[in-house]
Amino acid sequence: MPTNRMDIITDAIKSRVTGITGEAHKQFKGSNPYRQEPVSRKERLLHYADMTPEIEMSMRQEMGDAAVDNYILKMEALLRRGNGR
Repeated sequence: MPTNRMDIITDAIKSRVTGITGEAHKQFKGSNPYRQEPVSRKERLLHYADMTPEIEMSMRQEMGDAAVDNYILKMEALLRRGNGR
């Protein structure tokens, strides 16, 4: 069966978007996220302390286990470094 023309077009668009996203990530790595103010260390720790098991489960469903595990490790490292100053 021949490949559908819309499949070919969709794949080409997806490829271009992936390339553009990767290039933007390289150029803006280390800068502030789009339209977001930096969050203080204390605020990040307070948010982490308020995380319930339900919130964690929701995060795991949305972002995946590896991303949430990485987040938890980073927050635990922040806790060990100091009291949130």
